[in-house]
Amino acid sequence: MSGFLWMAQIFLAGLFLLAGFNQIIFRKRKTVAAPPAPDFSLIGMRDEAAAAIAILEIAAAICLLLPFDLLPPYIVPRIAAAALAFLTVVVSVYHVRRRETAAMDMVLFLMALFVIVGRWP
Repeated sequence: MSGFLWMAQIFLAGLFLLAGFNQIIFRKRKTVAAPPAPDFSLIGMRDEAAAAIAILEIAAAICLLLPFDLLPPYIVPRIAAAALAFLTVVVSVYHVRRRETAAMDMVLFLMALFVIVGRWP
């Protein structure tokens, strides 16, 4: 079970690191029109809100990968996975309101829940 948990954590961290850096670096290059396929961009959102979401994604992804011994065991990965789960719910509502698909967001939500439950003592 621990191998599956680490694979889920590494996948979540990699995907959210990619999404966060993509939003920060390529934010100004995006067009205003909605893309035909789902991507990591938050079109129509203010730059400050998109930057805050990107920073949250990057911070939570780093916390998923780094082992912390300062707090009780596995509390930092659980908090990071909970933050990512909350973020995926918010972003899925954003996509549904724009009449886009939210299937990938729900898959990421379920993976974050798997990490939370799997790291529970």
